[in-house]
Amino acid sequence: PDPDRAAALERAMQPALDHLENLLADGRPLLTGESVAVADLTLAAALQFARFTKSDLLGERPRLRAWDARFRERPAARSVLQW
Repeated sequence: PDPDRAAALERAMQPALDHLENLLADGRPLLTGESVAVADLTLAAALQFARFTKSDLLGERPRLRAWDARFRERPAARSVLQW
């Protein structure tokens, strides 16, 4: 546990999260369109890890928050993700 390193990593992630927020602006349900892709699975895994550390990586990103809620409702996700 290194709070300074954790804060630096969180700052470094912000441009990528901004990009994903903007990507979802066209109304697509998933990161690459209509079908689940590795990108969705990777983001879901990263957010799940953040939940274990009690981190809120999404900040003020309503489209990513909506994506997260939709993804977590999928039957396969419900069976493996922490609620």
